[in-house]
Amino acid sequence: MKCNPLLLALLVGCTRPTSNEALTRAIDSLAKEVSLLRMELNKCDSAEMKSSKTYDTIVNERFKDNGKRIKPQRDTVKTKEAKKEADSDTLFYKFTDGRLSVKVHPWQNGKQIIEVFSVQGDVVYTMENARLSYQVSNTLHFRPDGSLDKVKSHMNPGASLYWYESITRFDTDNQPSWMMTYQYPQMSALDAMGEKYLWKRSEKRWVKQEYIEETNTLPGQ
Repeated sequence: MKCNPLLLALLVGCTRPTSNEALTRAIDSLAKEVSLLRMELNKCDSAEMKSSKTYDTIVNERFKDNGKRIKPQRDTVKTKEAKKEADSDTLFYKFTDGRLSVKVHPWQNGKQIIEVFSVQGDVVYTMENARLSYQVSNTLHFRPDGSLDKVKSHMNPGASLYWYESITRFDTDNQPSWMMTYQYPQMSALDAMGEKYLWKRSEKRWVKQEYIEETNTLPGQ
């Protein structure tokens, strides 16, 4: 069987892509790239719209009073105002079971009263801070159960060369136990030793403990 050369040439010509087909394919490929690019742009636009919505909400809040700009409130308060507010507050320290342990009253006329309560609810001891011609400050230390452990006190008499510090210890029922007082500057060994007091519950007062100095002198000599 002989093959017709002209027919073969026509068949080959039909199977080769023309320039129009190549252009069409190129356009289709470009259209796909454009479609993908639009999708990416839409994602970016959505993210940008979300962030701008939050910002607009803040702006609207600041302008919602008849279109007038409202200044946002400050997060910080002036030190003087904060100090004044703290001075007018009553502070309550409680045992873990909810019973009152210590009550710190507001400042009044340069003084601040501190009341210590027993587990029965009675006031067993009273202290005070002072901001007058003299200065007195008390630092409270508590146990994990809410009972008062100790109080460190500092007293500056004002027109004096000396100042005084003390440590007062309390029992677990908030009753005072003992106290050590120190004078500064310390001029002698006795000053460094301090003075010790024991609390007499029955009379609710401190009793000073005297030091007995031992000597080798025999009686009658």
